[in-house]
Amino acid sequence: MTEHFIAGAAAQPIAFANGLPLAGYIRRTGGATGQLAPLDARVVYLAHGASALALVALDLLYVPRAVADRAAQVAAEALDLSPRHVQVAATHTHSGPAIADARGAAAEAVSDAVRTASRAAQDRAQPVELLRGRLPVGPLAANRRHGTPPADPGARVLVARSVAQPDSVQAVLFEAPCHPTVLEHDNRQYSPDWPGAARGVLEQALGGTAVFIQGCSGDLNPLFTGHEPTDAAFLGQGLGYALASGVIDALRAASARYVNLSWNRAPSVHLASPLSVARPGPISHFISRVGWPWAATPQPGEAAAALAQARTQWQALPEGAERDQAGAALALAWARDLRAGGKLSRDLVEPEVGPRIGLEVRTCSIGPDLDLVTFPGEVFEQTGMELRAAWPRGTEALIASCANQSVGYLPPAAEYDALGYEVGASYLAPGAAEALRDAALTHRCTVDRGGNRTGES
Repeated sequence: MTEHFIAGAAAQPIAFANGLPLAGYIRRTGGATGQLAPLDARVVYLAHGASALALVALDLLYVPRAVADRAAQVAAEALDLSPRHVQVAATHTHSGPAIADARGAAAEAVSDAVRTASRAAQDRAQPVELLRGRLPVGPLAANRRHGTPPADPGARVLVARSVAQPDSVQAVLFEAPCHPTVLEHDNRQYSPDWPGAARGVLEQALGGTAVFIQGCSGDLNPLFTGHEPTDAAFLGQGLGYALASGVIDALRAASARYVNLSWNRAPSVHLASPLSVARPGPISHFISRVGWPWAATPQPGEAAAALAQARTQWQALPEGAERDQAGAALALAWARDLRAGGKLSRDLVEPEVGPRIGLEVRTCSIGPDLDLVTFPGEVFEQTGMELRAAWPRGTEALIASCANQSVGYLPPAAEYDALGYEVGASYLAPGAAEALRDAALTHRCTVDRGGNRTGES
């Protein structure tokens, strides 16, 4: 059996032209006027024996299927893989261009960057030890629907550590549950938001390439002190320093020694590591397909009338719990009105063809005790908590949302009673989040870890 994983990673800025429409905010007007920081295509390449995986992370709001399929094809050709062994995720920055399909100059710029990053990642690949686990971080986000702290405030990391040089890091993949929305609608310059600053700190402290994936944060917004680029940098740097500190502790734990002059030798010291070593093994891929109905499309006249009524009721109430509940109803009505008018990133969501849509959740088993699970939309923290609670004990699951497909919000069924913007903005009938969660769990509990299979659920 192959003793080690092989890993490499690389980043390549995407050469977007100025003037492209930006995605993520209804209130934003006008195209991009410049660049605060590069928007990247970042690629992690992992292999074990004849099996392999590539993860492409793009600094975009969403990756509609056409965009994801094209990026997967380009990466697969560069890496000599099957396209189904490539996962394509958006970092979900709200300061990137709206790219709805695989045509045009912007899409070609994405393809060029993915191709270059993929080749570089493979060129840098070498035997590695994978360290994985959850690290504590400082205050990062709050549940924007319920005003509560995140149920799981930590961040998860996967570190590819060189076998030949144990102090050398090839890549750091990190999953943090927080929307990249420190920068708001008044920003019209390209930026990866706070994940860009976090990646920079990790690379400066550890070396290698840092890659961010959006976890289950469809209802988690950043804690901010302002909405300037410096505020995004501070949040990202704080996260980056916390993660870098934990990773450094893990790197030092295996080889810490001290000089004992009395004994005339340098004994080793046992230090508890915050991360554990992922056991090497084959990489397997499983795609579970779930057919799901669309949500009913609001009628424009009815939606506008409901919005006006909800606004009147909200304005008539004093501050307090009752007004907050009316505010949730107002947000629901506002989102439905936007959806009725086709103003809610409709061009970035998969086209409504027929009464049902084919949803995909993908699981990549990386050896016997590490998984990457990808969801097609914005997953809420509750779904992530439920999935991890039911995941096999001792197995780490990294979760990437907004991946391989673009379907918008995936609220848990229980959230519909709480009303609110995300429920009104969802294009899918209730229950899609649970169906995708269960599909991932069914696969993880039954898959032959050494095989490459495609199935439907």
